[in-house]
This record gives sequence, C-alpha cells and structure tokens, in this order.
Amino acid sequence: MNGTLEEHLGPGEVDSKKENAIRVKGQKDKKDAIVDFIYIHFRTPEEVLEFSRFAEAFRNIPVDPVSGKYVCEITYNDTKEKSKRRKKKTSGRNLDLEKVKKEEFWHRHWKNMPSFIQKELPPYQTLKLIAYPRDIISNLIGQKIEIKTKSIWHPKLTIDANRKKRWIISDGHEEKMPRYPLYIVSKGRYEKNIRGTANSLERMRVPFYMVVEQQEYDKYLETADPDYCTVIVLDNQYKIDYDTFDGIDYKTNPRVGPGAARNFAWDHAKNNGFDRYWVFDDNIDDFYRLHENFRIRVESGVMFRACEDFVDRYENIPVSGLQYRFFVAPGQKYPPFVFNTRVYSALLIDTNMEQYKWRGRYNEDTDLTLRVLKDGLCTCQFNAFLIGKAATQTTKGGNTDEFYAVEDQEDVVLHGTSNKSDMLKEMHPDVTDNVWKYGRWHHHVNYLPFKKNKPIMKKDLKLKDEINNYGLELITNYEF
Repeated sequence: MNGTLEEHLGPGEVDSKKENAIRVKGQKDKKDAIVDFIYIHFRTPEEVLEFSRFAEAFRNIPVDPVSGKYVCEITYNDTKEKSKRRKKKTSGRNLDLEKVKKEEFWHRHWKNMPSFIQKELPPYQTLKLIAYPRDIISNLIGQKIEIKTKSIWHPKLTIDANRKKRWIISDGHEEKMPRYPLYIVSKGRYEKNIRGTANSLERMRVPFYMVVEQQEYDKYLETADPDYCTVIVLDNQYKIDYDTFDGIDYKTNPRVGPGAARNFAWDHAKNNGFDRYWVFDDNIDDFYRLHENFRIRVESGVMFRACEDFVDRYENIPVSGLQYRFFVAPGQKYPPFVFNTRVYSALLIDTNMEQYKWRGRYNEDTDLTLRVLKDGLCTCQFNAFLIGKAATQTTKGGNTDEFYAVEDQEDVVLHGTSNKSDMLKEMHPDVTDNVWKYGRWHHHVNYLPFKKNKPIMKKDLKLKDEINNYGLELITNYEF
C-alpha cells in the first residue's frame, strides 16, 4: 500500500479544537467519557488499508451536547521506519553497548535453564487518536475500549491460535515436581468456578495446601481434589498476634488481611523441614511460559522446580516469584528474570529469614519486598514463567469482599484501594507515593535505589553452559 494513514484518513482539524477537548478521569458515568489518547497498532499493510474505511466516520464524530464538540486528532506513526532510523542512528554507540551488556548479564546467570528467546516485534504501523469519545470509537471499530485502555491492535488479537497449545512433559522425561511445598491462602472462594489457583494446580497435578478458616473448612473440602489438595485450618492465634501496622488490634477489627495466614503457612513449611515455601493468591488463572514471543500455558509443576533451582544458586535471594501475564507484552523484549523489584501473588520465600515475616493489613507483599531490599538483599522476579492474575476487585471473595467493599460504600471504585496506598506510604515514605491511575488510587514505588544490590552465587557452584528444558515440550492439540 502506498501512502500513510494520515493521507488515508485526512488531516485533522486539531489546533483550535484540541483546547476544548474534555478529559474525564474517574467519572462515574463513563458512557460518554473522552479519553486522552489511544494507540491503534497494525501488523500488516492490508490491516492499515482496511482500517482506512473508517476515515469519513472519524471526520464526522457527532457533537457532544456538554462540551459542544468532540475532538478527534489523528496522528500517524510508521513504527517500522522509525525502528530502522533509530537502529541506524544508534549503531556503534553506547546505547547498543549497554543493551549488549544487559543481555550478557542475564545469559551469565540463565545457564542450565529452559531456553528463552524474546524478540522486539514492533507493529507495522501505529495510529494515535487524541481526545476521542470512547464509546463512539469503540462501537465504530467493533472493539470494547475501557477508560484505562492505552493501546489496541486492529483487527483485535484473539487467543484462539494458542488456545490448544500447551507446554507438557514429553514422553520419556521425568516430571520433576516442586522441591518446596505450595500453599494457597484462601477465603470465601470455595466454589468450584472461582477457586482459580486451586483449579489450575489440580489440573497440572501439583500437590498443594489450601489454608482456610475453620468456619469454611467443610465447604473447601467439598470442592477439593483429595489427590492434590490438602485443606488445612488456619490457627486463629496467628490472626490475633498479627502485626497489622495500623495499631488496631484484632478485637477491634478482625479483618487483618492474608498476611496472618501466610505466616501460618511459613511456619507450617519450616516445621516440616523445608527451607523455602511457595505462597499463592487464590485468584490466579493458570500458569504460563514466555518463550519466542508467546505466552502459553504450562501443564506441569516442573516450572516451579526450574524457578527453585535458579534461586537456590544464590546466598542472598530470600524472596522470588512470578510476573503477571498482563505485564508482559508478547511483542516486546524482556530478560527471563529481573533482580531487585517487587514480587506479588506467587512468591517463593526462604523460611529461615523470619525477620521478614508478613506484616500489614494491606500491601503486605510490597512491604516484604522493600524490607528485604533495604537490607541489601535481592529479590528475583521471573518473566520466563508467568501467572494469569485476576485484576483487583474483579472476583468476589478474598480481599474484594473483606476490604474494598467496606472502605467506602458510596464509591468503591474511587476509594476502594486508598487505604492500601496510604498504609504503604506510611511504611516506606522514602520510596513510596500515592498516584491516581485508571480511575482509582495506586501506590507507586521507586525501586531504582535497590538496583545496586548484587546477587551472590554460592561458592564452588559450577553451572553447565547449556539449555535445560526440564523435559518441556510444546504441543498444539491439547485436549481439555
């Protein structure tokens, strides 16, 4: 196709109109909200040409009765050509040397580990819409667009191509189970259709413990697969003794958060002779391997074993865990792991480091990570293996019912996470701040001061400079 999107869609009348555009943040009635901008990515010239049929519709967006006029500025960006120019411009300069150093760094550590290839795959072209009416554009192009949506692909990406692909243990290979015990801390999620993490681990045939409260024990027992799930009751003394950090005792507010149950699991593992333990949120939707720009489900506990083997090489990594799937874009380049950043929801913890026991009514995972890093130790977050995590406040049960729905009955969306952010800022005011994003409060943590923390490999450790896929094989016809 000749020409650019700008030529196909026509020039936008922007200068005078842009100043009058409405930008709505956190608006309860989002039906007619105008969002600041959105990027629309295309994979091929044919997709660009197909999208150009919307040109006339974009130029004739209807008048909004409140603002007087919708403004839709169209900005064209040829990412393919831009990438070529950037590569040519930086060739032989320090930027390229820095990238080589980063790759050499993770290659030095990622020895005798599963193959990991992740390339930068920029879109063929990108269109930027500025100050556009969300619902009108959404209906026009046939894709649902939320207030927080910053980019989409057109046509819409589908998961059908990878739906039946799985990483499994190939015939003739030993399936190594996790070396350390797995625990799910759960409350109010005993129904079969919402016990996400448990369903995934049972399907993967991985043994685990489910830590629940006494009043829900029988309900959890009814839905548990006894071949893999062992339901254990939380000792309530852990809730009574738990440090909530806010000075409010258990009798005044018994909703202490999941940290107490995580401490119970910590002691349970240590008392059974384990040097580490896995602890998971209960709303994880499957486990994935990132490789060759695909995020594909893993049907074996060997992924946990690989992570354990990696972390056990070091003397000073008491906390590690798995990255969220939605934070890893298939077309972007990542290393297989990142040292010295936050770890949430799926953690592998050294049970001997008891000075870092869980605390805090909210954000106990971030607090744990920061205390470890501030003492000069390291954390490790894996990108090679991922978790599919349900977004905060989207699944009933757990903290959704326990905290967010009771903080502000008038407007849960606006204030449901404000208490979390406030407490973390009080815990770590030197590196933490509160920011408003995506229609609610979030905490923002500066991890840059901890990049200097160096992982220390155990003495006399010799690693084979080769690939170890732990028997994993990709199949394309997985039967559900």
